[in-house]
Amino acid sequence: LAAAAAAAAAAGARSVRAATSSASSSSGFGTETLDLSYAVLDDAAERMSRDLTPRDLWTFGGWRRPLHLERRVVFGKDVAAWIARDEKTTRAFSSLFPDADSRVSDDAKIASIASRMCELGLVVSADGSRALDERVVRDEDGAGSIPFRLADHAAAPSAFPQKKPPAALNARRRFLGPARDAREVAADLRLRILNLHDAFLSENGSFVDYAAMRDSDAFREYLRAAEALQTVSLQALTKDEKTAFFVNLYNALVVHVTVVAGPPRSGITGFFDRLSYFDRHAYEVEGVTYTCDDIEHGCLRGNQPSAASIGAIVGFPKLSRGPFANPNDPRRRNAIVPFDPRVHFALNCGAKSCPPIRLYDGDNLETQLAAAAAAFVESETSVGEFGEDGVVVNASKIVGSWYKWDFGLDDAARVAALAAYAGEETPLGLELKRAAQTPGVVIATREYDWDLNGTA
Repeated sequence: LAAAAAAAAAAGARSVRAATSSASSSSGFGTETLDLSYAVLDDAAERMSRDLTPRDLWTFGGWRRPLHLERRVVFGKDVAAWIARDEKTTRAFSSLFPDADSRVSDDAKIASIASRMCELGLVVSADGSRALDERVVRDEDGAGSIPFRLADHAAAPSAFPQKKPPAALNARRRFLGPARDAREVAADLRLRILNLHDAFLSENGSFVDYAAMRDSDAFREYLRAAEALQTVSLQALTKDEKTAFFVNLYNALVVHVTVVAGPPRSGITGFFDRLSYFDRHAYEVEGVTYTCDDIEHGCLRGNQPSAASIGAIVGFPKLSRGPFANPNDPRRRNAIVPFDPRVHFALNCGAKSCPPIRLYDGDNLETQLAAAAAAFVESETSVGEFGEDGVVVNASKIVGSWYKWDFGLDDAARVAALAAYAGEETPLGLELKRAAQTPGVVIATREYDWDLNGTA
């Protein structure tokens, strides 16, 4: 594992060098020096994000869109002023580029540092078209009031009732290298997730020490590795590989969100927080964003409406559309059809009643999903007394309420599915099989425990 992690880190470093070399050709500075400047500016961007407070700003967007709300922005003149007073960054510039430092004015030096931060995606103009140049630095003709967005602000998680952040959680830093093979990225992420599990996950997968994970080197390494998802292509993956990829991605995203933002709140506010929680946080994959809901319902459930959709609530889920409703949505190609309902037993949303966290891979997916389903049914299902009026089967809300349509058209079909998952020759499987064949069988659902499955 250590060797593989070292190889992955080396690959990441090569990617940064490859990407920054293109910027060096326009600036006239060597690749090795630019590598070092990226580390300096990366640190500067993080410190700047702590010092500058973002705001939401209404801007004029032309006659097609007269007013537009730009979220989490700062003024260009504030970025320039921060650079000017940050001796650590300006001293590093002078040390890295002594010849240029002696030739240019202070305003040009600040503009050069700011422009390089924009080249590297650490700072971007709100509309993506403005340069942070000397006009902005000097605030000529009000140019200093052009809104810019810091990458750290854009990708910071949002709390209810705020909307989805402008950037995905794994896009805090732009992935600077060439697109990597999906299997390579998936294997790298599995390795890093495995390291996190070894250090912070209980043996049975039911308890996570999120608080300790937050400050660990292993978590920081995972964050860097997740940046590669921005440019990966999934088209070469088989159906099983893609299923395993998105199951692991969902579980990793939930852990990531819980570490940096905490779980949904409790009480009445928590109910509404939870409704938007899984659609508020996202990863960027193949250049587009996937929220937890997009991964679960769009990819793993074949673009089906969620349990919170109007159609599902009134008992007719087909009245609602899946998250990839637009026929031109590029994410539609990653909708897995037909989907395997057993993925429900592999997804962990961070609650105590969720299935335990496990790692999945395409080569062993059938065995892994069968084991996950059997274990979940065994722990969450029981059969009541058989009587003249039938029998009551107690099961998770996942099977008996929220996603019951994924497991069958009626309770008898759903109980038969549970029997198959448990193993029809096991004691529970035999009971469930008998219950499924009993007239009047009904499913009663257990209360779902939304408490966090760990310490935040």
